[in-house]
Order: sequence, then C-alpha cells, then structure tokens
Amino acid sequence: MDRGPVKMRRSTTADIRTIAGAMVVDGTQLAVLETFWNTTTIGGVLAFIFPNQTGAGTVLARFGEQAPTVSYMGINLWRVELALEIIP
Repeated sequence: MDRGPVKMRRSTTADIRTIAGAMVVDGTQLAVLETFWNTTTIGGVLAFIFPNQTGAGTVLARFGEQAPTVSYMGINLWRVELALEIIP
C-alpha cells in the first residue's frame, strides 16, 4: 500500500468524481503549490478542503493518481495540469 492511490472504504453509494484542468501560475504561485503538494498533502496522499465548483460551500478532495505536471511557458510563467478526485 506504499504506492498507488489511497485506499478508502465506501461510506456512501455516491462515486468519487474526477475533475481535471490546467492553470497558468507565476513562480511564487508555483512554489506555493509545490509546498502544498509536498508538505500539506504529503505528496498528494492526504485529502484537503476545496471550494465547490458551484460556488456554494466546500468539498473534500484529493489529488488524482498522477502528480500535477508542470511545463515552463516563459517569462516566469508555468502551466500546471492536474486532476482532483472529489470525495462524497
């Protein structure tokens, strides 16, 4: 169990939803994201509170199976692609 997605026991009949997206960040924002990934979620293992897509409240989420991918766009800008699993 030291590799792969975190194992969870089903507590409801609702399925985990996956959302994917990309964002453009500057160097400071990239450093914050890397710290969040490495320290807060311990490399993407722990769940975290995420704003609900509808704008009302928050949901519990975790990073998908793959780490966010980062590509340099130039002039202190990076494109970050990531997937999140929304936990019911």
